[in-house]
Amino acid sequence: MKRKKKPAPEHERVELERQVESLRLDIKKLQLEHDILKKAIELAKKNGHRPAALGQPGEDDAG
Repeated sequence: MKRKKKPAPEHERVELERQVESLRLDIKKLQLEHDILKKAIELAKKNGHRPAALGQPGEDDAG
């Protein structure tokens, strides 16, 4: 048998709703960044550039 959970007190519920909204905004931002980076890689490949891995020196680096 499943027990019915008591609803969270009002102040906890409000805080949880704020956290959920904040996380939703973070997800939206990360999805947008992902889409931008994906498009940038496509454009770089189309222009004949090979995107370097993050943290790895690339061919265009002076160092």
